[in-house]
Amino acid sequence: MKQAFKMVVASSAMVMVFTLVGPVQAQAAASQCPASTFNGSLCRWSGANYTGNFYAFGTDGNWNGSCRPIANNPVSILNRSLFGFAFYSGANCTGTSRVVHNGARDAGLGFFAKSYRDLGVLG
Repeated sequence: MKQAFKMVVASSAMVMVFTLVGPVQAQAAASQCPASTFNGSLCRWSGANYTGNFYAFGTDGNWNGSCRPIANNPVSILNRSLFGFAFYSGANCTGTSRVVHNGARDAGLGFFAKSYRDLGVLG
């Protein structure tokens, strides 16, 4: 009995950890990315107007302008980093692009971003 209880607690803990790190579903809003929690991060949503799945990652700006693929193809961006980023509709930084300056937001890029480039500090 004691062993079975430990297994239930362990599997509940694993489910809890997965839930905490997984994407946040619908009803996303820019308020999901407060500066107090996500300072220095690039917050992004899969839908326009900060809806859909929410993802965030820290930025260090040491990419020297190199092009990188972006997961989850965001449409809305809130840039809490010190760096500007250009988002592209195509792979390898091709196609339509939009720049989101440091500290700025864009509720609808007009496309699903497939790649992006660090533009350094834009002021």
